[in-house]
Amino acid sequence: MLQPDVTKRIGCMKNGTADIKEHAWFEGFSWQDCYDRKTLGPFPVQMRNEEDTSAFDDYSGERLPKGKPLKDHEAAKFEAEYPFF
Repeated sequence: MLQPDVTKRIGCMKNGTADIKEHAWFEGFSWQDCYDRKTLGPFPVQMRNEEDTSAFDDYSGERLPKGKPLKDHEAAKFEAEYPFF
C-alpha cells in the first residue's frame, strides 16, 4: 500500500480492494465482522466517550508549512470549478 507507483500499488490494480482482502496477511480476518463492528483491534483503547481523542498524539502546536499562493489563472480555474468555496 505504500508503493509510490500507483500502477503497482495493491488495491489500485485490476482487482481493486479484492487484492487487499485476499492477501495472506488478512487470512482468517472477517471483513463482515469488521463492517459490523464486531472485531476488536489489536490494541484495545479505553475511551471516556465517543469524542475522546486522548489516544492520539497532540499536534496542535505543530506549525505546518505555508502553501504557495495560487497564480491568477489557477485561482480562476479553482473558482470556476468550486464556486462554493
